Amino acid sequence: MKKLVLFILIAAVSHAQWQEEVKLSNGSASTAPNSRSISVSVSLVHVVYSQGYFFDGKIYYTRSTDGGKTWQNEPRLLAEDISLYNPSVSVSAGFVHVIWQSDDGKIFYKRSTDFGISWGETVRLINNTGAAYLPAISTTGPVVNVVWNQGNEIFYKRSTDNGATWGNEVRFTNDPGFSYAPSIYSEGSYVHVTWSDEIDNNEEIFYKRSSDKGQNWDELRRLSDGASYSQWPSVAGSGAEVYIVWSDNRDLQPEIYFKRSTNHGITWGADVRLSFNYSYSSFPTLTASNSILHVGWSDDRTGKPEIFYKRSSNYGNSWSEDMQLTNSNSWSEFPAFAGSGKTLHMIWDDKRDGDNVY
Repeated sequence: MKKLVLFILIAAVSHAQWQEEVKLSNGSASTAPNSRSISVSVSLVHVVYSQGYFFDGKIYYTRSTDGGKTWQNEPRLLAEDISLYNPSVSVSAGFVHVIWQSDDGKIFYKRSTDFGISWGETVRLINNTGAAYLPAISTTGPVVNVVWNQGNEIFYKRSTDNGATWGNEVRFTNDPGFSYAPSIYSEGSYVHVTWSDEIDNNEEIFYKRSSDKGQNWDELRRLSDGASYSQWPSVAGSGAEVYIVWSDNRDLQPEIYFKRSTNHGITWGADVRLSFNYSYSSFPTLTASNSILHVGWSDDRTGKPEIFYKRSSNYGNSWSEDMQLTNSNSWSEFPAFAGSGKTLHMIWDDKRDGDNVY
């Protein structure tokens, strides 16, 4: 497990100013790569994480009502069982939606209808046999979209009534290659999903979109074309703009790459390399608001993984210099962003207290 801490970014027009970090968990805790363990609505900040892991796994929730300045005194226990982990959260109006996985291959869901004050019953969301893992969630109004790994394939499910009832599962992939680590983003009528897939005997980034809130889906598209593996994509957007970042080994060492669509994912521009340090750059995260983009990732250029960050203020046409956000005495990994207005929040897993377990 890893200690979970939080940074808050106050984003001005021309620069980024980061406040002091805040430690959110008192015991061993971890989030999940690329699954969005943080969600923000105006001044309400919602965070989920797992604690205990192997034999006494628990899912916890905590929130701030003042934009991350202060946090509730005690995290709320949402569920406990054997090995619960990889939580993901998304908020829409007063509804807070949380999903997570168990070690025996089940996906569970829980919701709050009052901004996280009280919570409903835990629902087993996926009833298929076989291992289900790495769930991710995104909401737009009353539509709740969920993607996950089922064995070696990617599946999707949605609710159109704020999680009260759920539709049928939709299978996105059906090939002998290993498909994994889906990321999802939705806005308006559009739902965008991306993941890493070995369908062409090499790990590349694949993409699928819906223009009618997940009712129908376009054909599968391959977005990366490197000489080596492409992994851990993260998708975000704003309006017609859709962006994807991922870790790519085409340069002999994994580096962070970026791709942009200006028309809701119909066509895509060229790959853009964002990191140039010839170290291990992985687990990127991405968020966007109008023309401003924020990218964070785990990078071991200092000899151990730390969180690095860069931003663009012009839709990804140009980028700032890399900024190192963490400088602990141990590993920092799995960043996740969520923003509201000019404030950007980041959480990550941190081993500085020496009690994380791999």
